[in-house]
Amino acid sequence: MQKADRREIAIKRAQELKERIKDYIEAKAKIPKGLEMQSQFEENK
Repeated sequence: MQKADRREIAIKRAQELKERIKDYIEAKAKIPKGLEMQSQFEENK
């Protein structure tokens, strides 16, 4: 198997994996993170 073949396989696999996590990537910006929630943590103490 040549280097170009392995590269094509890797690119195809990366595209498949990105498609599987597409929902997460789209929602990622809306998921609150610890530093953003610090004031809420303080209120809950």
